Amino acid sequence: MRANDLLQEKGHYIATAADCIACHTTPGGKPYAGGRAFLTPFGTVYSTNITPSSNGIANITEEQFAKSVREGIRADGKNLYPAMPYTEYKNITDDDIHALYAFFKNTVPSVSQKNLTNNLKFPFNIRYFIKFWNLFQDDEKIETVSSESPQWNRGKYLVEVLSHCGTCHTPRNFMMSEKTSQKFSGASLGAWYAPNITPSSEGIGNWSTDDLTQYLKTGHNSLGAYAGGEMLEAVDHSFSKMTNEDLNAIAVYLRTVEKIGTKQIVLSDKTLPVDPLFALNAAQSNPEKMDGSTLYQAFCASCHGDHGQGDALNNLPSMRGNPVFKLPNTDNIVAAILQGVWPEGPHTQGMPAFSHRLSDDQIVKLVNFLTTTFGNNASQTTLQRVQAIRKTLPPNSSAQ
Repeated sequence: MRANDLLQEKGHYIATAADCIACHTTPGGKPYAGGRAFLTPFGTVYSTNITPSSNGIANITEEQFAKSVREGIRADGKNLYPAMPYTEYKNITDDDIHALYAFFKNTVPSVSQKNLTNNLKFPFNIRYFIKFWNLFQDDEKIETVSSESPQWNRGKYLVEVLSHCGTCHTPRNFMMSEKTSQKFSGASLGAWYAPNITPSSEGIGNWSTDDLTQYLKTGHNSLGAYAGGEMLEAVDHSFSKMTNEDLNAIAVYLRTVEKIGTKQIVLSDKTLPVDPLFALNAAQSNPEKMDGSTLYQAFCASCHGDHGQGDALNNLPSMRGNPVFKLPNTDNIVAAILQGVWPEGPHTQGMPAFSHRLSDDQIVKLVNFLTTTFGNNASQTTLQRVQAIRKTLPPNSSAQ
């Protein structure tokens, strides 16, 4: 294989590890053509076209490309909004930037799609203020630690830089800066909640390296963990396409980061007394008067079992011992019910959306029944929270 081909192939792998396609591609759209909407507390930011077209990076030099990726500064000198994770990408090596640029300039098909205008509230629509925001960001350099193994150092580079895990899994302060003292301890993403991935008992403390690798590769593991939302996208577009060596390196590194505890949810062992046939009849007669137990039997039991036992042979997750009930809030349960879980890759844990079949009040009843039965009353949702999460979901989430 020629040197240029090898360079572009390396760049493709780096773009995969960095999951560039997830942010710069709309559902069903052309790869890397931009236009994906990101809802923030300050308004909507749209990803840009990064194909080698005149609306993309056709006229951008490698130096300008590097500055936009690592410093968040466009070719015209204006600042990018930090929806682009340049605060993590700042440590991408020169060699990787060179390969990444070669991939986007020479391999990615050109798409002439125009960039959309962001819709942000004043004063957040003034890009100049991003210069001041940048002054308060962590400027830690990710360097090789000679006392650690090459595998550990590779894992650190992937977790802290290319895969930018902290972007989702680290909580943020009022300025939307990452709370570095709570790195990887879990954070809300709007509809979904990115859980604690530190090696604490509330995080991944009981996960082996193999458990972590299996989860990243497939979106689920033998401990009952199942990916959804943005994490399932990351599995489909990025982690499932990475080498086992890199996934093992990620797992090895994550098991050594600082342990941070979060609120522990103690699981119960209650049973589900409602007869499934009764539940189905009730659903057809007067669904608004159904309680949580009846809703479960009517809409959930056919896949997750009459008693929440699941079906391991058909990759249908058990409710009993499911890690989702150990999270400090119910957002992921609500989002999964509303939006469904539809992997784009070869992963089979698909779940239909119920946003068009269940009212907000019914979802409250169902979710609080689930947490009471398989978790405990410490984690409950409200009508207001369900309504808020419904508003953040993609417009087509109810059409599945």
